[in-house]
Amino acid sequence: MNINVDHVRELITEKTRAIVCVHYAGLPCDMDELLSLGKKI
Repeated sequence: MNINVDHVRELITEKTRAIVCVHYAGLPCDMDELLSLGKKI
């Protein structure tokens, strides 16, 4: 139910400025992967 890193990777374009993640129901997102993606945009 959390954000899927592979799906986010597909959605990133040159217009992307941020990735907003939500830790749903106390289950943490894969923050290491999301931070890595965020550094590339």
